[in-house]
Amino acid sequence: MPSHLKDFIVFEEDDEKFHLLTSAFNNSGIESRPKRVGNLNELQAILEQPEKSGLAHFKPRLVFIGMPKTTDKIWEFLELRRKRVDLRKIPMIVFSNPEIEHEETQRFYDYGVNSLVLRPENQGDYDKLIETIREYWFGIVMLPSSE
Repeated sequence: MPSHLKDFIVFEEDDEKFHLLTSAFNNSGIESRPKRVGNLNELQAILEQPEKSGLAHFKPRLVFIGMPKTTDKIWEFLELRRKRVDLRKIPMIVFSNPEIEHEETQRFYDYGVNSLVLRPENQGDYDKLIETIREYWFGIVMLPSSE
């Protein structure tokens, strides 16, 4: 049975890119409640103890991470996530820049990222990407229950 997105978490430093992403979800017809986090520490706190973040009823189905300006923090977060089963339960999609090196691509997958995709450039590209994500992650893949 296909999964239906209820909640998702987005770490995105760029306000415009966050707006494009959430608009693409709205355009796709997926019912969603995006929770934007300002940094990876906040993301970690929500994943570990959502009730302490005032999100006791927030059940994320996916985590989206926009490639931060400084990548050191993302590697620290992914290393922690890789070591902790409870943090690996929610699939993670990272938006990358086209300049990413092959070795860095491999490193993301070694650290347990589920999908590494090129960051779209405009609303039309975001719409196409989210439609593909909807078809795959919520139509083909069976995600764990969010209940």
